[in-house]
Amino acid sequence: MANQTYKILISAKDKASASFRSLNKVAGATSKVVGGLTKGVATATVALTAASVAVAAVARSSFEFADAIGKVSTRTGIATDTVQAFQIAAVESGSSVEIANKSLEKFTRSVGDAQRGLKTQADIFRDLGVSIEDANGNTKDMDTLLREVSDGMAGLQSQSEKATVAANLFGRAGIQIVDILDNGGAAFDAYIDKAKAYGLVLSED
Repeated sequence: MANQTYKILISAKDKASASFRSLNKVAGATSKVVGGLTKGVATATVALTAASVAVAAVARSSFEFADAIGKVSTRTGIATDTVQAFQIAAVESGSSVEIANKSLEKFTRSVGDAQRGLKTQADIFRDLGVSIEDANGNTKDMDTLLREVSDGMAGLQSQSEKATVAANLFGRAGIQIVDILDNGGAAFDAYIDKAKAYGLVLSED
């Protein structure tokens, strides 16, 4: 449901924006302005109707939608806006919300394993140049670690290296989200900004 919700909303918003851009071009022309405007308004209306239907679909499942995001955030310690940005990035890369959630949950377990000294995970974090603890010896928050790991993966030279790291830190499904991690930590903030612009991000409250 979440996959389809994201896709419908993004598509509807894109169509609405395209229609208004087209409408502005028509309005600026001197010839056939009346007919052009009529057609432009009709197109924009259809797009906005599609957006309204999509929003209504979200409203009908808003409790389940918010509850699911909240549970993933609670289980992983990752902020809700980062969880949603990760989900949207997964959908846009051809993966799914379910895989995104499983990958984030496995990542949290991998951080715990590295803290306990499990060699495989500890070595991967070290090779990526990521320290689990800050300068004061406190464990970094999961959002920071996720971004630092993404930065480290972006610096790897081969896709096989990236796939190996993704599989070990994010589980078997991690291979399917390599493209999300390959853009560095700043990409998460870009996705959050994009999602907010689309009105897709639910607040912590």
